[in-house]
Amino acid sequence: MDDDVLRTARPADVEQLLVLWAVAAENDSRPTDSASDAEALPARDPDACLVVEREGRIVGTVIAGWDGWRAPTPDAS
Repeated sequence: MDDDVLRTARPADVEQLLVLWAVAAENDSRPTDSASDAEALPARDPDACLVVEREGRIVGTVIAGWDGWRAPTPDAS
């Protein structure tokens, strides 16, 4: 893993992300990811999608999400 690079996703990664996600899909019950959705993620939240890159290829991803339920900001009053 010394040659692996962990970094945030970039707009140029969209094609590789879509291929990886299609190959790694657990089943067909989930909607297919679109290029516009994949492009919108780093535009909306640049740090939400991390990728692992090896020899110029994306070999893993993690997408962070937060629904506001866990670890809410303490009441300042």
